[in-house]
Amino acid sequence: MSKRPSSVLARACASICLAIVLAMAGLPAMLSAQAQAQPQDRAEIDRDVQELRIYKLTMGKVRQMATATLAYAQAQSRDPRVQARRQREKELSALEAKSEARLTAAEQKRREELRTKLEAEDAEAARRGDDEEPKTLSDMARRIDREPDLASAIRSAGLTSREYSMLTLTFFNAMFAHSMKKAGTIKELPADILPENLAFIQANEAELNQIYAQLQAYDR
Repeated sequence: MSKRPSSVLARACASICLAIVLAMAGLPAMLSAQAQAQPQDRAEIDRDVQELRIYKLTMGKVRQMATATLAYAQAQSRDPRVQARRQREKELSALEAKSEARLTAAEQKRREELRTKLEAEDAEAARRGDDEEPKTLSDMARRIDREPDLASAIRSAGLTSREYSMLTLTFFNAMFAHSMKKAGTIKELPADILPENLAFIQANEAELNQIYAQLQAYDR
């Protein structure tokens, strides 16, 4: 059986927060693409990376980002297709947790049916380009605009798809760096994290941790 990557599941099963997936994959992908890109593409990636390195977080913007993300997750939780996908994943996980010897013939058949169905959904997502890692902010904005519920939630929160992309990238990467530095895992701040953003997180840690926990609840 081919492994179903978590990023594919997150994109195919839209109840998982797309924003988190983009944020955790986006900047590393951009930095990797920066080294590999053709000259005509490298200029855009360079501009994006520099723009992200100076983007300053504010509480107002973070609240807008959180409002949009939670509204999207709530809208998706009412989508019967999403619920059906989640139910298939849950059922398959339960079957895969059982030892082969304990599975009945009917359960083995059902397991293969579920695997086939989920892999077909993942293949369709890949065919549409949903499985492709965004390499630029424009790529991220286009991915968002292909998710009507997310695009609508972002507009309702008063943001553009591009700024929402910048916010998620900056917020989640800064929160991750802050937690690692606080735990002593790293001594120096990564070059891609603006010191002002780390200071912002430290000054508003309690509220930001609440927001972070709310958003991560949808990344399961």
